Amino acid sequence: MKKLLILAVCGLVSVGAFASYGWYDFRGAKKGAILESCYHDPCSVAKVIKNTIIKNNPDDDFVLIKLKLLGGSREWDSKKVIWNRQPHNVYITCSQNSPTTRTDSDSNLIPFNSELGVMGALMSDAQLYMKTCHNFDGDTADFAKKYGYDVTDYSE
Repeated sequence: MKKLLILAVCGLVSVGAFASYGWYDFRGAKKGAILESCYHDPCSVAKVIKNTIIKNNPDDDFVLIKLKLLGGSREWDSKKVIWNRQPHNVYITCSQNSPTTRTDSDSNLIPFNSELGVMGALMSDAQLYMKTCHNFDGDTADFAKKYGYDVTDYSE
């Protein structure tokens, strides 16, 4: 019984430390991480101020994460970031069936699949999701193939 209790406590510490949970790997969105998306000019940049796992019930097929981000932008060929004045919250639902990003004003289901790719308007959300939920940098089709995503519904 003591061994089970120790294993359970260690599992909670791992989740609390924002490392990994099941097949998810949250290290890409740890506090202080800089997340970038350069799908178009200017590049979108965000610094993780705080991260919180809101829901991680093992009976559910998703993990809900709240990121407090300080947003910014930089020109494609520049390293200088122009930071926003105030941070904002982004909620990410790490889910193989319904990968979603949400702000106070917008919610996006990200259609990860190995054949169609993600449309440009959702590329920043897709890259944020991949980095936050799987610590993955790279092509969305490669991501979908590696992790078994097959989401094709663009509706909300």
